[in-house]
Parts: sequence; C-alpha cells; structure tokens
Amino acid sequence: MSRYILPALLFVCGCSSADTLDARLKPVVGRDEATLLTAMRRPPDERTDAGPGVSTLQWYWRQTYAIPDRLLA
Repeated sequence: MSRYILPALLFVCGCSSADTLDARLKPVVGRDEATLLTAMRRPPDERTDAGPGVSTLQWYWRQTYAIPDRLLA
C-alpha cells in the first residue's frame, strides 16, 4: 500500500497547479483570437478554418513522468 502513496501524491501535486488551463482561459472567453494566443503562450498545434470568421485552434500537451524502479516492484 505504501508504494502507491508517492505516485498518488505526485499526481495530486501535478494537478493542483495555480497555472491551470482553466485559469488561463477564463479571461479570454469572448475575446479575439490574438488575446487567446497570448493567453496560451504558444501557437496552436493545429488550425482548421471551418468558414468565414470560424476557426478551430487545437493545442496538445504531452507530459512525461519518471517513476523510480523501486516504486514499481
């Protein structure tokens, strides 16, 4: 049981960041595209223009976690 405590703690700490996606996006709801790009701090990974004045912007997050071997035994 104790071998699950550290991974659970790391998971909770990783998810409780003050710089969450929701916190960054709330101020840009209803704003223009330039404001959204500034809030995201990087260009989108994909952009699809569905029609005049309608675009879909997508960002991808890839996170890697290293777990020491002794925790997996």
